[in-house]
Amino acid sequence: MNSKPEITAANFPALHAFLRGYFHEDVADEYGTPPEAADQFCEDAETDERIPVAREWQQLVEVTGGQPAALNPALK
Repeated sequence: MNSKPEITAANFPALHAFLRGYFHEDVADEYGTPPEAADQFCEDAETDERIPVAREWQQLVEVTGGQPAALNPALK
């Protein structure tokens, strides 16, 4: 049986760093919109930085069953 990891910064380190770096309280002032922040990350980051974020994002979607409300407690 394949157990799902707990949603913690330690279990999703690349995604954690991405979110802290680009989706902070000044996201609107710095990037305009969340998609623009993600686009900026893609421009700023090297491939070896983007790939782990994408993998962890996919894993997070699988862990939460695509239900974003499950993320709220973990992101506080």
